[in-house]
Amino acid sequence: MQLLITWFTQRHAAPILHVMRLLPVSLLLLALTACGSDGARVTAPEGAAAFGRFVTVGTGFTMGEQSAGAVYETQLTAWPVQLSARMSAPFRVPALKQPGCTPPLVAPLMLNRTIEGPVGNTATCSGRLGADSLPASNVAISGATAWDALHTSPRSFAGQAPSLDQARYALVLPSVQTQVQAMRAQRPTLVAVELGAGEVMRAATSGLVTVGSGYAQKTAWTLMAASVFAPVLDSIADSVVVTGARAVFIGVPAVMSLPAWRSGDVLWLQRAALVAYGVVVDGSCQGSTNVMNTVTLLPPLAARARTTGTPQALSCSDQPGAADGILTEADAALITQTVTAINAAIKAAADKRKFAYVDVPLFSGEIPFAAPSFSAANFFAADQPFGWATSLDGIQPSAYGQDLMADVVARVLNATYGWKIPLPVRPK
Repeated sequence: MQLLITWFTQRHAAPILHVMRLLPVSLLLLALTACGSDGARVTAPEGAAAFGRFVTVGTGFTMGEQSAGAVYETQLTAWPVQLSARMSAPFRVPALKQPGCTPPLVAPLMLNRTIEGPVGNTATCSGRLGADSLPASNVAISGATAWDALHTSPRSFAGQAPSLDQARYALVLPSVQTQVQAMRAQRPTLVAVELGAGEVMRAATSGLVTVGSGYAQKTAWTLMAASVFAPVLDSIADSVVVTGARAVFIGVPAVMSLPAWRSGDVLWLQRAALVAYGVVVDGSCQGSTNVMNTVTLLPPLAARARTTGTPQALSCSDQPGAADGILTEADAALITQTVTAINAAIKAAADKRKFAYVDVPLFSGEIPFAAPSFSAANFFAADQPFGWATSLDGIQPSAYGQDLMADVVARVLNATYGWKIPLPVRPK
C-alpha cells in the first residue's frame, strides 16, 4: 500500500502543483483552512464574515476620544477597533498624529495640561499619520449630531472662518462625503450607528441650556429635542437598510450620572481639602443642588492659584445665559429627560428594522471599576481619578472602558444574530 501511495505521488505531483498554481488564492486558503494535518476542520467564529467590511458612524465615543481629545493612540483603543480585533478582522481608523484633535488631557488634573501644553492655549488638529485613503472604517467624528452625520461633509465648511470642526472633518471624511455617504460608499457588511450624544453634550459640558427647535435654526442651541432628532435618525437607519448590512444602534450614556459632574454641596463638604490646592469654596455651595462640571472648573482654578500664589474662589451660583460649567437641578433634569427620549427613539428605529440595540452602561458606577467618591486629593492628584473605566475628562471611557464597551456590543450582536464573538473573562 505504501509503495502504491509513493508511486501515485511521484507520478502526479507535477500536475497537481500545476493545477494549484492556477487556483485563486482565496480557494487555496479555503482548502488550507478546511483541512489540517489531523483532518480537523478550522473555522472562524460564527459572525466573522460580517466583520469583513465593518463601518462605524458616530460621535467622539466611537471615534476613540478620551480625556477630552483624540489621537492615534486613543483611536486604537476605541471599542470598534477592539471588537474587530476579537474577530481578527481588518478595521482602519483615520489616524490622527500627535498632539491630536484636540490634544487629550494628561494626569494629574492639578496640572491643567494636555499632551501639547497648558489647557486653553490652543485647540488644534495636527493632521493625519501617513497617507491612507479616506474614508477609513471608522467615520465617527467628535461632536457630530445626527444631522451632521446625514448632511455635513468637509465641503460644508467652504467659505466659513477656520474652526476646529472644519479641521476635524477634513481629517476623517473625503471632501464631498458625509458620514452616512462614506459608510454607504464602503459597501458595509456590518454597521454601527452611535448618535444622539451630540444633541445633549453641548448643554451638559457648557452649563448653558438652550433648547433648539430644529437643526437648521439660525440662533445657537445647545440641547436638541428628541422629537427633532428622531426623524433624522430614521433617515440614517433607512440608509443602513439600503446597504443590506447587519447593524447595531447604540444609545446615549446617562450623561448627568457621569463622574465629571458633582453637586455644589459635595464640593462644599470638601472645602477644607480643596484649599490645599488653592481653591476656596464659597458659601453659595453649601447645600447647593446645582451640578458642577468639575473638570472644566477646578483644574484652571488650581493652576491659577499655583501660578499667582493667590487662592481662587469657586462659586456654585448659576449665571443664567452663561456657559459657566454650572447646571441648575432643573437643567440637569431636562438633559436627563432628553437622553431618555433620544434613547427611546434610537431603540425604536433599531427595533423597526430588526437591528441590534445597545444601551451604554454606566461603567463609572460598576464595581470593580467604579469612580470613587469625590475627594480633592483623588481628583487633583490621582492617575485615574474617575476609576478604571473612565478617562480624565470624567465623561468618555478610558481604554479599559472602551474594551468593556466592546464586551457589551459583542453580547448584543451574539444574542441578536446568533454569532459567537469571543468574550474575555473580567474581574468581579
